[in-house]
Amino acid sequence: MRRSLVLLAILSGCTRREAPIVRVHEDMDSKSPPEELPRVRVKADLAKYDGMRAVVEGIFEVDPVVQGKKAQLASIVLSDGTRVVRSYSPIQADLPLIGRHVMATGVVTKGPPDPMAQAVMAPHVKVESLVLAPGETPITPAPSVVPTPPMASSSAALVPHADRWVVVVGDVDKVGPSASAPMSEATLRLSDGSLLLLPFVREKDFAPHLGKQVTVIGLHDKSKGLIGVQQVCAGVVPRCGMDR
Repeated sequence: MRRSLVLLAILSGCTRREAPIVRVHEDMDSKSPPEELPRVRVKADLAKYDGMRAVVEGIFEVDPVVQGKKAQLASIVLSDGTRVVRSYSPIQADLPLIGRHVMATGVVTKGPPDPMAQAVMAPHVKVESLVLAPGETPITPAPSVVPTPPMASSSAALVPHADRWVVVVGDVDKVGPSASAPMSEATLRLSDGSLLLLPFVREKDFAPHLGKQVTVIGLHDKSKGLIGVQQVCAGVVPRCGMDR
């Protein structure tokens, strides 16, 4: 009997020593409400909070036309013009927020969340919630398609739309090769006589319109000109290339 009790005690001790130690770890960041999270407002913030939950603040935009990798990006444009990708195609529920200041809560990365996957090389946010900033109102009635970007036909009209998509009307002043061959570049003469460069376009698309009025849609970059132009339309065509 005594021998049995001793053996039982030894076995019990071994069982206690071999039992796994369970550590309880709570990720408080995953529970934090948006008002307690860091803010991403400029490019430097992306590096600072890379891989963390944060609130991305900026203007919400959706590419009006399909771009590289057959993507039509939805992005939050930060105050310094940096674009943080929200999705690779338009989301119907987001359309009323286009052109408005928004706050997107989620995990931010300074590049693609999965570098090994086919992805756009840009900052991303994995959105948990996307809401209007205080004081903003949605587009009403809610659009069923991506709205037409603002239109500009002079340099002054372009100024408020820096780093934004815009519809531009002007006369094709010049078409020719560029350092980015095999692509070419074109120049539009706007209504006030100013010139706007369109880099990375196809010469065969613009050459037939030399000296004539056209409409193009592109992203207004203050240093590069109007980039991302996919189509040129004769005359004034506000949704040039958007409804293909």
